[in-house]
Amino acid sequence: MVTAAATQRRDAEAELNLPPGFRFHPTDEELVAHYLCARAAGRSPPVPIIAEVDLYRFDPWDLPERALFGRREWYFFTPRDRKYPNGSRPNRAAGTGYWKATGADKPVQHGGRTMGIKKALVFYHGKPPRGVKTEWIMHEYRLADAGGKKPGNGSLRLDDWVLCRLYNKKNEWEKMQQQKEKAMELEASLSHSHSDTRTPESEIDDETFPELGSLPEFDDMGPAPALAPAGAVLPKEEVQDFGNLGGDDWLAGINLDYLQMPGDADFFGNMLASPMAPKAEQDGGFPLF
Repeated sequence: MVTAAATQRRDAEAELNLPPGFRFHPTDEELVAHYLCARAAGRSPPVPIIAEVDLYRFDPWDLPERALFGRREWYFFTPRDRKYPNGSRPNRAAGTGYWKATGADKPVQHGGRTMGIKKALVFYHGKPPRGVKTEWIMHEYRLADAGGKKPGNGSLRLDDWVLCRLYNKKNEWEKMQQQKEKAMELEASLSHSHSDTRTPESEIDDETFPELGSLPEFDDMGPAPALAPAGAVLPKEEVQDFGNLGGDDWLAGINLDYLQMPGDADFFGNMLASPMAPKAEQDGGFPLF
């Protein structure tokens, strides 16, 4: 999802009406003489391409989205506050970390005189002195003769405006943005293809198979055939499972022809016809044969 800040940046680029192939790579002298001096004096810069942001309220990786222009380096006008009410040291705390100066200050010359001071800073994540050094670098430009505001009236404001150039030494932010853009394009492509996909069932037209209409409905096929009565003799393929029946009912439905063997037909017939015959013989009754 595209953020509002990214949309605002694209709108700002469109409003600038820049020529094709335009790149903003000013020198230190151009930044101080044509942009910082103009902003400090209340004049409009040559091109309104530098955003005004209190960058000490944010982590550096959140600032590119608030810039008006740039992909590898970004420019901002920002105020500076004092670290202590009666001191002249700037407050370098920012976001979830702090900016730490590195190297010596460098004068910026214009017209044979020093107009500005350039300071390099590195962002550390965490609290001093145990902060973790990152790859985010900032060049801060301030006017040489500004001298900062006098302390007093309970204000911590040190400078109304300084100009900052921000960039990532390993260009990690741009790589991350490219990965996000590719992921968004892939997601949009998958979403579009999914919306255009139709299942095979949705392609079937009932008119293509008119004979389906002549088939009888399940309700019109008549009642289900009744089961055979308990004493009926069933063909071999229709014999049902009577294993759950109790008593002598297990004989019901058995075809007697399957129980007869050559030469033993009378034995099985008499035995089945008179189940009490063996008992009668034991009791001294009539013989079985």
